[in-house]
Amino acid sequence: MRRKSSGEKGFYDSVYFDLLDAMKEKICPICSLIEKSEYRYMDTLFYELVNDPGVRERLRNSYGFCTKHAQLAKKVGKPLGIAIIYEDICSTIIEKMEKDEEISSPGKRCPVCELVSEVEERYMQTFLNNFPRKDFQDSYKNSFGLCMRHFLMIYLRLPGQKEKNILKEYQLHTLREYLPQLGEFIRKHDYRFSHEGFNDEEAISWRKIVDKVAGNHPR
Repeated sequence: MRRKSSGEKGFYDSVYFDLLDAMKEKICPICSLIEKSEYRYMDTLFYELVNDPGVRERLRNSYGFCTKHAQLAKKVGKPLGIAIIYEDICSTIIEKMEKDEEISSPGKRCPVCELVSEVEERYMQTFLNNFPRKDFQDSYKNSFGLCMRHFLMIYLRLPGQKEKNILKEYQLHTLREYLPQLGEFIRKHDYRFSHEGFNDEEAISWRKIVDKVAGNHPR
């Protein structure tokens, strides 16, 4: 059987199966996959590539990471690796300033931001290619669904009105489900009803609606 390129419809590759697996989680599947890619990049960088000349040059050109991904590096990276990378960057900046060279913004984007853009597009395209199929729709309807950001990005790119209506209806369905849970969560904070206690869904409804509307991956 001929292997198709990842842009072709109906292609079952690791990207497709990663997307299906992510639908089993309790967050937007595309947000989840982006976050995993970020952590995987950091893990590979700090374990294998800190002293790679090409990687070091790339990081010098972007002054390392953006604010968000620099904080992620502090959280999951290796202190020695961070020190090596930023000692190199700091020395480069000092050298330019001492030579009175023009001080400007970094010449390159944060490398993790570039990765995020590529990963996001790859998984969105796979979603778009497969959404017309009923088995894919069934998997999606049993999932948390997309956050509003990724819903809008995919909805606007779906070519068929039928598929748009299906995606929109499921998004409406999931959003409507949160209203009674949130209503009960709010009501039971009133001292008159606080003795009733929260069920499991009500207790986490405020977290889930934030993830549903805002997503789980800040951009």
